[in-house]
Amino acid sequence: MFFGTYEHTMDSKGRVSLPARFRNKLGEEEIILVRGYEHCLWLFKLADYETFLAQFNDTVFDERKRRMQRWFTNGAFDVEIDTAGRIRVPASMQSYAGLGKAITFTGNQDRIELWDPSEHQSYLDSIDIDELTNELVADGIL
Repeated sequence: MFFGTYEHTMDSKGRVSLPARFRNKLGEEEIILVRGYEHCLWLFKLADYETFLAQFNDTVFDERKRRMQRWFTNGAFDVEIDTAGRIRVPASMQSYAGLGKAITFTGNQDRIELWDPSEHQSYLDSIDIDELTNELVADGIL
């Protein structure tokens, strides 16, 4: 499980150091970088990514599931942690997430999210937690 928020800087080659706390939890496992919701990127351990994708296994007869599967698999990248503890964020991913030099890393249970810092703060500011809680309770989700 990944928790916490950290700020790091991306270099001109698209490399950024993973926070040590996250790097230690990833260990030597293969990791996958994919587009996420709200124009952030998601970084998964391979096993967690496979579990996530299993939700879309029965895609043959459901066009919506096929679209979801394609969204999360097309453009996914295997990324490696180099000897300096960095990953390379491909230019297409940087563009999708609007990433510049500064990167916000956030832990979100089974994945790490990479955000543009101002977008991340705007997203958090847009959440009215009381209203959201009430909606989820009304919908029977909480």
